[in-house]
Amino acid sequence: MIANKFANLGPGDSATWPVFAGHPNDPRAPIEADEDTALETIDYAIEWLQMAKVATINGAATKAKQLIDDARETLAELVGAE
Repeated sequence: MIANKFANLGPGDSATWPVFAGHPNDPRAPIEADEDTALETIDYAIEWLQMAKVATINGAATKAKQLIDDARETLAELVGAE
């Protein structure tokens, strides 16, 4: 480890960061279990849609439709729809 004058600076350093005030966009804010699951589900849907985009660009319309349907099902699970 290299020691330098910046070694102790960072999100936990009270000299550079104010006291945590509970703002939801503060990176120190705790993530609730259900929020974590929602974020993961949205990330999965985004991955499906990105693959669908590539399939469409490559001319694989059937594969793209299948991937879009997978993204739709993933998001339906998140909102509780069937």
